[in-house]
Amino acid sequence: MLRSFAVPVLLVLICGCAGNSHTPQGEDARLALKATLDAWKDGKRPGVVTESAPRIQATDFQWSANQPLESYEIKGEESTSFARIFTVSLKLGKPTRQVEAIYHVLGHDDIMIYRDEDFARAMNMDNSPKSKPEKKR
Repeated sequence: MLRSFAVPVLLVLICGCAGNSHTPQGEDARLALKATLDAWKDGKRPGVVTESAPRIQATDFQWSANQPLESYEIKGEESTSFARIFTVSLKLGKPTRQVEAIYHVLGHDDIMIYRDEDFARAMNMDNSPKSKPEKKR
């Protein structure tokens, strides 16, 4: 499944090197991230968040592992030549804890959102580190 995300990301990287035509606008990226985090908070499944334009596809290892999201706060935003990068404070449930997460928002017509760890795995397909399972207490 991760490999299916890597091809579009690589295309964005290759095509986006000449300019930032594939980088979402700041407000569009923020709204796409909010829609993604709201979907997680509402108990929806990860993957395609919206089918309407722009189509949003999200990858987050904790969401995929059914870790509930109780609340979130977008703390910061940066822009690179190919993505918007957001720092988000997440309050996860079961077990309840607060974590800081980095999200990469890529694309323009179709928006892809990756948690930093998932983005690193997608960019390093041949040497893909596995997510470490969380220890139960």
